[in-house]
Amino acid sequence: MLRRKLTTQFCTDINCFRPGTGVVLLAVASERNRSRLTRHACRYVGMLLAAVSYLVVMMFIRIKMPGYLS
Repeated sequence: MLRRKLTTQFCTDINCFRPGTGVVLLAVASERNRSRLTRHACRYVGMLLAAVSYLVVMMFIRIKMPGYLS
């Protein structure tokens, strides 16, 4: 029981953490004092996390309000 609760809590924490991480990585990607490789990596990972977060929110809306987006 405790293990399931910890796993559920961990998944919830990760889902709340992901959108902010994408925005922070996009901000880091705009800094000029970083190496080119770091800026590109931050840019791509930030865009990926932002896109995944958007898709998760849209999936949540479709589950909670089935007729809303159609």
